[in-house]
Amino acid sequence: MALATTASAKLTLTGLSPTEIYMSNSAIEFDRSANANSRQFYMIGKHFAGIIGETPSEVYGLSKRFPAALMRWNAEHEDTPITMGDIDTWKNGNEVPLKFIKLVTGKKPTAKKSKAAPKPKATPKPKAKAQTPAKTKAAPKPSEMSAGDFKDHFEKITGRVFRLEKASEDHSKRLATLDAKLDVIMAYITEEPDSE
Repeated sequence: MALATTASAKLTLTGLSPTEIYMSNSAIEFDRSANANSRQFYMIGKHFAGIIGETPSEVYGLSKRFPAALMRWNAEHEDTPITMGDIDTWKNGNEVPLKFIKLVTGKKPTAKKSKAAPKPKATPKPKAKAQTPAKTKAAPKPSEMSAGDFKDHFEKITGRVFRLEKASEDHSKRLATLDAKLDVIMAYITEEPDSE
């Protein structure tokens, strides 16, 4: 009782206690056209599961499947995403849209009850099939190309060769520098130190 009186005695700038602000719907303002986030998908998924499910285990299973179905539907319909207004409407209602029921109940897994857990069987690893290389369309021969196409093709090849030659020269310079440094290091290592 003392805790309740102290909480109500501490008022915020709005003149309401923190509990009253939390409980008040008028304190929550949101943009109904804003896209819903994943937390809202989980919240409304749990709500839908409570409406559809008959047993606690079924409600639990559906509470995991509905958010996934909502997110999948949202990803497939990017032009008309689920909004906060949709979430608010569904939260206040007692019906589940048929499109989401179809997504959830389409591939319903069946639970098998067993007294002892079955031992995992050793499954042989599947043998890798010989993969055939993907067939690509063969480039036309230079003799079959038009003059403009041949010129473009020739310029591409010439540019590629030029870049490879430049890279090769750069690598040769780096390799020569590295060899010189290694020679200096080897000379220093093999040199007999003077008497100290």
